[in-house]
Amino acid sequence: MKRSLTGFVVVTLTIVLTAGTWAAQKKKPTRNGSANATPTSSSSAAGSSEPELPGDPRLAKMERDFVIEVAGLAKEYERKKDLDRARECYEQILKLVPHHPDAERKLKEIRGKEMMAEKKKLTVRATDGWQDTGINVIANRPLSIHAEGTWTFRMEQVLDADGMEIPKELKEFNLGCLVGKIVSAGSAEENQPFMVGKDVEIAPDQPGRLWLRMYDSDPTDNKGLLSVEILGTFEKGK
Repeated sequence: MKRSLTGFVVVTLTIVLTAGTWAAQKKKPTRNGSANATPTSSSSAAGSSEPELPGDPRLAKMERDFVIEVAGLAKEYERKKDLDRARECYEQILKLVPHHPDAERKLKEIRGKEMMAEKKKLTVRATDGWQDTGINVIANRPLSIHAEGTWTFRMEQVLDADGMEIPKELKEFNLGCLVGKIVSAGSAEENQPFMVGKDVEIAPDQPGRLWLRMYDSDPTDNKGLLSVEILGTFEKGK
């Protein structure tokens, strides 16, 4: 019932806000200012932390009531540890009131909790190709990958005076760096690798299995391994 009411209020406010914006544009002062200009109910000066409210008192009240109701619903979801729905509530507030400080702060807190939800440590060997991390990432959920240690990258070729052209597949990232890819179940598309390096934070668009390796066309002549720690919201697979 609350979600249906929230959707109705969002649509209603969107229509009213559009009309209010059009009306406000008609009263917009000239570049040199106007003695008849009506100030808004909140300051728009640089550095103000207060969200700007509409000039129409009735519209401003509707906006405040909506924010209060949805913020209360978000807190209810937070108490139930339903972060997905809590996040959705705060995102709806930001759609209506961009840069709303409380909503932005709450979303940052939720992201912080999600970044510490799970932890896994593993090693990535320099001599192997793609290595399964045992982690199933969740779409639009954050995780961080941190790598420590050193490994030895080798590329030995017998060449003539013309030298060797760098292979096309090795031009995208730094040679010997740590890269990853996410393999989605049932996907026929080729999964594109991404740069990991020492540290990276990602929020994948699609769910799937996370794989890591050294960036090298032939890793068998390399040496060493890296210690990798992964933090975030993910599922530990088999």
